[in-house]
Amino acid sequence: MEATIYLSGSEKVDFIRLKIAQTEGRWFSADNVKRSTGEPRFWKSIRVGVKAYVTGVGLSYDPARYNLQGVWEPASGSGADAYRMLDLESVSRLKLDGNEYTFVN
Repeated sequence: MEATIYLSGSEKVDFIRLKIAQTEGRWFSADNVKRSTGEPRFWKSIRVGVKAYVTGVGLSYDPARYNLQGVWEPASGSGADAYRMLDLESVSRLKLDGNEYTFVN
């Protein structure tokens, strides 16, 4: 199923957080814009809830406060497996559980 969603601000972020939480660790993909460079980013296979390589120290900040979602991205092309932060405010497409959501601000 494909749907176009007209949400912005906190409603959009809350919707995306809910959908990602409902994956319960299953793979999903997303498109967004990197905060630091403004470049488009296409996440093909990412997931939440991965515990590998965790040291137990934790983060020195709360990602939710900055509308970020911690995700795990497997090795691709030139990189290695890595934990990354997905900027929920700039997500333009989300594909999970057989559904694709396109966000229009």
